Amino acid sequence: MRDPKRHPDAAERAFLFRLAKDMGMTVSDLERRISTYEFAEWAAYYSALAKAEEAAHKKAEQKGRGRRR
Repeated sequence: MRDPKRHPDAAERAFLFRLAKDMGMTVSDLERRISTYEFAEWAAYYSALAKAEEAAHKKAEQKGRGRRR
């Protein structure tokens, strides 16, 4: 999946472990089974998902504050 000469940064490594866990496989299995392109696509998906969840959370907080006034 990745260039073995390149060492991933901490955020990339953490995401690698999360994706492997979510897919029910070891990090080694994941690295062998998916391409760099697919890894990047999964990273983009998880990033978009996190942003959407954060926006929904902020919207709910704002709605809750509006009721308290």
